[in-house]
Amino acid sequence: MKKVACVGFSPRTIRQVWPEDVEIWTINCAWDYGFERIDRLLEIHPIWQLTADLDKATRWEGKHWVWLQEPHPFPIYMMECDPRIPESKVYPLDEICDDCFAHLKRGEVMNKYLTSSASLLVAMAIHEKYDEIYLAGFEMKSGSEYGYQRDGLAYLVGLANGRGIDVILPENTGFLKAKIYSYEGGQMVTREVIQQHLENYQSQFSALMLLEQKDARIYRAHGAIMALTALIENTSLPFLGRQGLEHTLQLYGEQHSEAMGYYNKFEDKERWGPILMQAEGAIQAYENLIDVCDLQEPNLAIHEIAHFVELKKVTQEI
Repeated sequence: MKKVACVGFSPRTIRQVWPEDVEIWTINCAWDYGFERIDRLLEIHPIWQLTADLDKATRWEGKHWVWLQEPHPFPIYMMECDPRIPESKVYPLDEICDDCFAHLKRGEVMNKYLTSSASLLVAMAIHEKYDEIYLAGFEMKSGSEYGYQRDGLAYLVGLANGRGIDVILPENTGFLKAKIYSYEGGQMVTREVIQQHLENYQSQFSALMLLEQKDARIYRAHGAIMALTALIENTSLPFLGRQGLEHTLQLYGEQHSEAMGYYNKFEDKERWGPILMQAEGAIQAYENLIDVCDLQEPNLAIHEIAHFVELKKVTQEI
């Protein structure tokens, strides 16, 4: 029996140690996540992107490119082979698409629906006829990018099941977890729960403001407070449905992406960093409400989303 674990980096469900009979396929800078072993690695970003800003010593620039050029006991699947990367191997895109998407068409044209590194891994496992596929470390919750990517992975899980392949998800994952429509109630959250979440963020904000060394979590807590205050003030309904929450979450995700663009483009980090983090707080607040709709246990502790943003302390007055 052929078994493979397709593993990403979400701290909620990442798992580094697997039984010996399970192959481990992972992605990108797995060298920084403590994997006990790797059997295949997917690095699907184009070479020009991987070699950009090599003078920087960050995860995604200089260090990763150096690591890719070192010898490894596993293949590195890429868009194209590069002589500087000794283990590079071309990802068999055409063969996999012919196998997985021949009957998914947009009009008369094959709809090649590979939206993420996770999708590319699972599609390869389906193509190679693995019997069991474990998914770990792929939550695809935050921001507009993961929202776009999630459907592609969900499609491939369904395709795997249709071919008799068992797909095993972590018990605590939020991926593909939802109420059975109508049988288990409508996907909604009550006004009382929203108020409870708001009060929680207000308490966290007050505690953070009392710290002698104030850190950037203040902005995230403030963003969550502003988002839920606006939600409560702008509706008198006793409950809100998941669809409406998703729509507003998408708007906050677009604001987050826009702020990230300004943060990366301009030198004024102390201006755009707080705006970016307030958007993060709003995203967290709405994701937690959607978790309630989906019978999940929300994590109400203010935490970081964009780990690569350098802003450790408060730089603006709230």
